[in-house]
Amino acid sequence: MKNGSFKICVVGNHAVYEHLQLKYGHQTVGKQPIEIIEANMQSKFDNVHLVFIDKSKKPEWNTYVKTLKNKSTLLVSNWDGALNNGAHINFKLINGSVRYEMNELAMNDDQIQAGLKIIQWKVNQ
Repeated sequence: MKNGSFKICVVGNHAVYEHLQLKYGHQTVGKQPIEIIEANMQSKFDNVHLVFIDKSKKPEWNTYVKTLKNKSTLLVSNWDGALNNGAHINFKLINGSVRYEMNELAMNDDQIQAGLKIIQWKVNQ
C-alpha cells in the first residue's frame, strides 16, 4: 500500500501508542505520512501496514492473526514464543536492552519485504 497514510496500529499498550505518536507521528515513510492509531478487537485493519499487539492481548492473539491473514501487514509483538505463533517481529529484553528477532520465512510467505538495516540489526533466535 503505497498511497495514503502509512498506518501503524497499536493494540493493548497505550504507552507504546504515545511513544510512537510522539516520536514518529509527524514523520513520513517515503511520501506517506505516518498515522499512529490505537486499535482493539472491533477495529478494522484495512490498509494497515504494521500492527503491534502487546503481550497483554496474548489470549486474543489467534483472532488477530486470522483477521490480518493475507493482508501483507507486518505483525509485531513482545512475548516469548510470538514468532512461532505468527508474529513477524518480536521485541525482547536482552541484557537490559530491547532487541528484536524476526521470522523472515513468515514475512516472505506474507509478501512483506524488510529493509536491509532491519535484517542486519535483528538478534539471532
